[in-house]
Amino acid sequence: MLFLFLIFKKHIVQGLSQLFVIDKPSLKDQLSNSILLGLLIFGVYAIFFNFIDKIKIRRDILLTFLLILCLLDPIYHNRYINPTVDEAYFKPPQILQYVKPPTTIYRNKILPFTMGLGGIEKIKIMSFYRQTLFPFSGLPYGVKYEFNDNFMATYSTYQMKLYEKIDGLSLEDKLKILRYLGCEYYIGNQPMFFPEAARKIVVEGYTQYIEKISEEPAKPMVVFKAVQAAGLDQKLKIFINPEFDPQKEVVVDQSVKVPEKFIFNGVQAKAAGVEGDLITSNYSIEVLEEKSGFGRYRASLDKDGIVVIPFNWAKGWKAWVDGKKTAVFEANLFSKGLIVPAGEHEIMLKYWPDSFVIGSVLSLMSLGGILFSWTLFYFQRRTRKALFLNKEM
Repeated sequence: MLFLFLIFKKHIVQGLSQLFVIDKPSLKDQLSNSILLGLLIFGVYAIFFNFIDKIKIRRDILLTFLLILCLLDPIYHNRYINPTVDEAYFKPPQILQYVKPPTTIYRNKILPFTMGLGGIEKIKIMSFYRQTLFPFSGLPYGVKYEFNDNFMATYSTYQMKLYEKIDGLSLEDKLKILRYLGCEYYIGNQPMFFPEAARKIVVEGYTQYIEKISEEPAKPMVVFKAVQAAGLDQKLKIFINPEFDPQKEVVVDQSVKVPEKFIFNGVQAKAAGVEGDLITSNYSIEVLEEKSGFGRYRASLDKDGIVVIPFNWAKGWKAWVDGKKTAVFEANLFSKGLIVPAGEHEIMLKYWPDSFVIGSVLSLMSLGGILFSWTLFYFQRRTRKALFLNKEM
């Protein structure tokens, strides 16, 4: 096998390089050396077992020696699983002096090195993750992430399509979306939005850049104009239009029932040369409580409006205004919107998808069925036992 590899080495390495998308000559050499080392170890083991099979004495000693080698190998290669490192490793990352939590960041997911190659120590890789807030190491420190991978497989198909389309947008359009979402910082291997203002830091020998892209996090707001659109592409096109201001109006799906007084196709009106001033009004929204899957707010409006709650729109959100259930809909692609009448109101939102309710009902029915079957079996067995004892008597 070793002989065959040496003969066809070039073709084998070329095929594997295409499969694993390896283009650097140094990485190809490492791949070739790894295969060669594996074949040599395989040969040594084959010779060793053949030797054991032929000798009749002291076989137990050789097997014990082999067992010790097998145990030492994982111990050596996993010596950093529970590392003894400097106490400073466990302190909050120094990057937090520039990125002030609680905050939201857009973290470039491209690493400056190739995992598993290059001889990088595992402890340095883990330190780099923490010190640069690589997804999702910043969560314990109050750092949220925008447009990062579906790490927990929680994104809906709609969200996945939306994020794919955002990846193909210009930097200007991406920046508009990130600012609307209240994303305050960008971190990556290269500057992106404001190269001249990017802060340069070096972590474990690798250069990273921090950019301030927004001044404050997203907050609940009230708007009084809505633009209706059909489908994801049209909604995204309207949102990124320079004439569209997501802080003063919302784009909603055509299927959403919005009162006529709110409907205003501002982008098309301005494009046609017809000015339509956005209606403004005095309002205030106080956040009473916010946590995962739940929000409670106090709103005061001097006229009917559309309350927009930022972040994590998904089917399954339910809304109540002063205890009365109210329709909640997608607003500006990412937010939750609901119609609220003039006056002071308490708004409550809960994430309670129908799938969870159906699943809970089915689970309870299954549990009830199991308990019923067990109870029936128990009494049937008890009855049979009593009949058997009566017959014997």
